[in-house]
Amino acid sequence: MDKLEQIKRDLYAQEPRRIKHIEGVAESAIEIKNRHFPQISDETALCAAYMHDFTKEYSKEQHMEIFSRYGISLDECELASEKLWHAKSAYALAKHVYSLTDDICDAVLYHTTGRADMAPLDKVIYLADYIEKNRTFVDCVDVRDTYAMLCEKREPTALDSAILYSLDLTISDLLESRRIIHRDTFEARNYLIKEGIQ
Repeated sequence: MDKLEQIKRDLYAQEPRRIKHIEGVAESAIEIKNRHFPQISDETALCAAYMHDFTKEYSKEQHMEIFSRYGISLDECELASEKLWHAKSAYALAKHVYSLTDDICDAVLYHTTGRADMAPLDKVIYLADYIEKNRTFVDCVDVRDTYAMLCEKREPTALDSAILYSLDLTISDLLESRRIIHRDTFEARNYLIKEGIQ
């Protein structure tokens, strides 16, 4: 059994409520990587997609057990927002249980916050998570439509522009609801701005 098959077997065994979303991310990841980074293999993109929310439904105790077992520390933002935990716990499993490559593990780790100077696979999984077809939240639909329009116009910065737009919307939403904003999200946005992305 290859690693992708093992991940999918273990994921489906959980009977996760979010499986429709995860499958949507996998489909979207293939489309995005084929358009922008065809050098990324299908298996690489799919492993990252199926791992990204692998622990999303884990309990607080399950997360803490993973963090303790693999020596994972939480920064002050993560301690204040449990919504960020699944990225780190899924990263730990990707690295230590499934022995996935660093690029896959990093894409899982940063799929929620983004980061400055995102690697190609980071961008694929970050945007796929945001715009997959099952997302109905207005911001996700808006970014999905904007990305499709930019691609149709063959804009060379379509991917980065869509990511920047999603970061702006995420930050605005977090500010409006007075929630914690992770510094990686600010740094991801600022990096793209400094790169001249509009």
